[in-house]
Amino acid sequence: MSERTKMTIKVYSLLWDNFDAQIELLPVSRDRFLNNVLRAEVPLLSEAMANRKLSGKANRWISGQLKRLDTKLINIGLDKDIAHDLNEIVKKSHMVRDAFFNRLIAFLRSSDALLDYFGLPKREDGKVGKDYVNIAKPVSPLATLSETFSDPLWYLHMATNEIHNTSLYLLDFPSPKMDGFACWMDDSNVPHSKVNKIRERDLAEIVRSLGEFEAETLIPVEGGVTLGR
Repeated sequence: MSERTKMTIKVYSLLWDNFDAQIELLPVSRDRFLNNVLRAEVPLLSEAMANRKLSGKANRWISGQLKRLDTKLINIGLDKDIAHDLNEIVKKSHMVRDAFFNRLIAFLRSSDALLDYFGLPKREDGKVGKDYVNIAKPVSPLATLSETFSDPLWYLHMATNEIHNTSLYLLDFPSPKMDGFACWMDDSNVPHSKVNKIRERDLAEIVRSLGEFEAETLIPVEGGVTLGR
């Protein structure tokens, strides 16, 4: 059995509370679930961040935007090798570790508004864009649960690559307010930097999209298990 360690993360309070409420409704340990997720996701994050290093300006902007949100400190138990590998990525890329966790949790919840914004599928129906892919699953319920718990984001990763030709960790969130969820940001997108290329988005559309995104992504869990909505 792997050695365990504690990691303290800072997460948007409402996002975490609703994620935690959903986990509480499932017959699974929160930390063991996140540990399994990270074992699958950390190598993909490493691949996405390879040869990328955030500037000091980008790092400070992302950290500052996250601080503007109502966050809380959470302790999670992880295998030491996973924590080590994640910290190595952070060290090499100058990434904001808490931004990664906020993004990860947002995609684990995957609200309809979030998926719609990125044009990602809401169901694993085998269709990505106009094409169909083989997503055959085991008939065994336990085997299916094992696959799901060990790699729950595989379909979103595949769809993101097929539709956007990029990583789930490199997609831009709807508005500057959500820059606190960014794993990567080029200096050209850092507001107020000398090389800033102002994002050409209509302000009213940003406000509308952000409202829908937050309302759907952070929607409380009421009654039974709710995944996204």
